[in-house]
Amino acid sequence: MTRAPWICRSCTRALLNRAQFPKPQLMRFASTETTLAPSLILRAKSLTAEHNELQKTLNDSFDAAKAKRAGELRRVATALEEWEAANSAIAELRKMTQEPDQDADLAAIARDELDTEVAKLESLGRSLSASLTPRHPFADLPCMLEIRPGPGGLEGRYFADTVFKMYRGLCARKGYRSKVIKYDLAEGAGDQSSAEGELPLQEAILEIEDAGAYDAFRAEAGMHR
Repeated sequence: MTRAPWICRSCTRALLNRAQFPKPQLMRFASTETTLAPSLILRAKSLTAEHNELQKTLNDSFDAAKAKRAGELRRVATALEEWEAANSAIAELRKMTQEPDQDADLAAIARDELDTEVAKLESLGRSLSASLTPRHPFADLPCMLEIRPGPGGLEGRYFADTVFKMYRGLCARKGYRSKVIKYDLAEGAGDQSSAEGELPLQEAILEIEDAGAYDAFRAEAGMHR
């Protein structure tokens, strides 16, 4: 029979503690800052450089085509500038919070501003991504909204009238210039109105004359419930 190796009491206690309480593993959490794909950033920088070159050319001589292109790229250039400024501010604030000799009050202020800038960066990242989305070829044009009732009889016509009034109110609130091209009630229904004052609409056409109205309203197509 072989003898077991001798182990001191301290080593035994250490081994037991290690078995019961394993060494914690370090976990890496995702950063709270918004990260954009490098390809998107390179694309934004390329378009911004094109915008800056066009602006230099337009300062010397005006060209309608170049001015239109510069206007299309202005949104990307502005979004990239704001996104880069937020990143620079975050780097500077993080440096201030990590300096060992930093004043406690200044460090606390820097931490508060850092949280604000990180939240701001997330919104700016979404804006930058949206600015890189190709615009619809009709985005800068006015538009016409055609409203017709769906199934539902008289109640459906009342609802169509509500939708028509909703869009007229939206145009008034947003400052869009609108004009009623057509407003027909259902035949045989007369001017019978609902308790809320809705009329049995057959068809309505609303023209929105402002440039860019198509881009603002093009997602409104389809059935409303």
